[in-house]
Amino acid sequence: MYRIEGKSHYGESICGRTVSPCVQLTHHHMLPLARTGELMGDLFGLPMSDATVLAIQAEAQVLLAPTVAAMGEALKAAPVAHADETGLRVAGKIHWMHVLADITHAITCINEFFVADFQWDPRHLAHGR
Repeated sequence: MYRIEGKSHYGESICGRTVSPCVQLTHHHMLPLARTGELMGDLFGLPMSDATVLAIQAEAQVLLAPTVAAMGEALKAAPVAHADETGLRVAGKIHWMHVLADITHAITCINEFFVADFQWDPRHLAHGR
């Protein structure tokens, strides 16, 4: 039997311990929502629904927006940067993952349509689009 102290739902008492790995699993390792929720249960004893994983991602997006925008500005000002794109499937449909990187920064975003002259707008970067 578990003893619950403090908040009984996902709140600030566990937020700092669960948000980072949840975002890391879904964004860096590109795991599906269900698998991320399952792993959070396996690793931390805190299984999460798809809705909870999405809520954590939305919160992280807001918190990280200034950092991501600063990275986008640094990449646009870099004397040399690498830009590329590749196709991938999302929910059975072809999407495009764009990457812009230099020696210290890398940003990726996924778009539903291929855009030959894709513009790296910090608003897109901050929203992961």
